[in-house]
This record gives sequence, C-alpha cells and structure tokens, in this order.
Amino acid sequence: MTLPSWLEKVPSTFGTKGHGKLKADHWRTVSTVNLVITLVRWWGTVNATPEELEALKNYIHLVVPADFASRRSMSYARAAAYDFHMEQYLLGLIRIYNHTLVPNHHLSLHLRRLLDAFGPVHGWWMFPFERYNGLLQPEMSTTFMCYFYIGTASHWLISTLQWPATKEYNDMLWSFENGMHSVTPFGAPHAGQISEIFYHLQTEQGHTIIEPFLVVDAYLPLNPSDASQDPYRKFPELDMRLYYDRFEERQHVIRANDIVTHFAAFKYEPDGIQGMCIVARNLDRMTTKVSIPI
Repeated sequence: MTLPSWLEKVPSTFGTKGHGKLKADHWRTVSTVNLVITLVRWWGTVNATPEELEALKNYIHLVVPADFASRRSMSYARAAAYDFHMEQYLLGLIRIYNHTLVPNHHLSLHLRRLLDAFGPVHGWWMFPFERYNGLLQPEMSTTFMCYFYIGTASHWLISTLQWPATKEYNDMLWSFENGMHSVTPFGAPHAGQISEIFYHLQTEQGHTIIEPFLVVDAYLPLNPSDASQDPYRKFPELDMRLYYDRFEERQHVIRANDIVTHFAAFKYEPDGIQGMCIVARNLDRMTTKVSIPI
C-alpha cells in the first residue's frame, strides 16, 4: 500500500503483541484507510457471504462519520450525514452483534448539534489540551506560559493587524476567517501521478508573473462493464474507486491549485476484472461532497 508521507503510518508490527500502544492518528489511518481498502476488497464482492456484507456495511457506517466529523471544514449537510451514519452504525451494533451500548455511544448522537454550532472539531476538541499535558510535564510553569502566549499572540496578530493586500495574505486571512464555515464541494477528483513540474513566466501590465504548472499522468478509468464490478463504488460516501493500473495516453497540464488532495493507493487484480487495478482512497479532509441515503 502506498501512502503519502504526511499520513501517520501504522507500525509494521500491527496485530502482534509487540506493536505497543497505538496513537490516535495510527488508529485513524488503520480504521479509515487500511481496513477500508482491505475489507471492501474481501467482503464487498459477489463472493462475500451475507453475514460478511452486513458486517462491512455496518463498519462503513462507522468509518464515514469518523471521517466526516474530523474534516477541516464543516457544513450542515456534512453534520447531518455524520448523524445519519452514526445512528445506523449503533443500530447495526444492536441488530448484528446484540451489543450493549455505552455512554460514549449515546454521546456520539449529540455531536451533530456541536458540529452545527461550532464547526470543525479541530477548533474545539481536546487534543491540544492533551498536547499541553505533555508539554507541562518537564517544565510546568515556563513551558506552559511560553506555548500559551505563542498561541494567543498568533491569534491576536492575525485578527488585528493590517495585512498587505496581496493574494498570499488574502488567502491566509480567508483560511483563518472561514475555517469554521462550509466550503463549496466539487466533483470527485481523478487519480493521477505527477510526472513533471515546470515554471511558466509571463508579463502582465509590466509585472513578471512566475507560475508553477504540473504534468500529470491520469490513471485510466474502468470501462462501464468493469466499473460494475468495482466493489468500492457500492459505498459512494467513501469516495473510493478502482482504476486500471495504467495511464491515459494523453498527459494533462494543470495549475498547482488544481491539485485537490493526495490519495492512498493499493494495487491488486479484482474479481471479474482482467488485469491489475489500483484502488484510490481519497484523503481529502476539506471538500468531499456528501449525501445522505434516503
């Protein structure tokens, strides 16, 4: 499996006694990337038993809200989708496993109100406080005051200073001011691989503008017949799909801001499709479109 360098990778000893205690990011990767790719590949095909397919659907109902709730942006539609899938997951726990719900399950159904009211959880969850706990242990007073003042001073500077009226500063201020608001989603990105980066120089109204461009090899989409055998398309909320493990003949030249996100990739030969394919797991944490099944 190929993962971008910024994604917290699961230890190679995962599943054994020697892997130790996993961090929250490790669990996030293994739950929303590794296991999703593997379980859909095993239990999402026509060869899966009804019990396996039911267990997979219930697991997907957990993955989707965990993914949606931890995005860097929030909208009312995404909060509603979180609530729908979380409720379906809990109902599945009772129906399939006769599981007794615990207080955390109950609390998870109240999170939608907080997502609607406060936006992305990164602005109000407890991980920063946990990080401060680690900082406080070696040098309690000085370390705490140092990091506290750094954070508050940065917030004050961004919100009060008169920043230059340039695109770079405007983009920074927009991100600061709009992080708690929804973004306009667009269609599903197409998986590809950057083969070359070059700079284009032009002059506009006496100003020299240097802009980077990227040459991208796009993976070849499945034909309609093979697409019907793609197990990942049964779960559109995951924003995953198979491509042939080869590139389109024509390369694409795009601007840097046309790059949406990285993706996790895994190559295998699916049942019912001749030849190797690559599954692309979209790792976009901002703009993926959401829908709620009726």
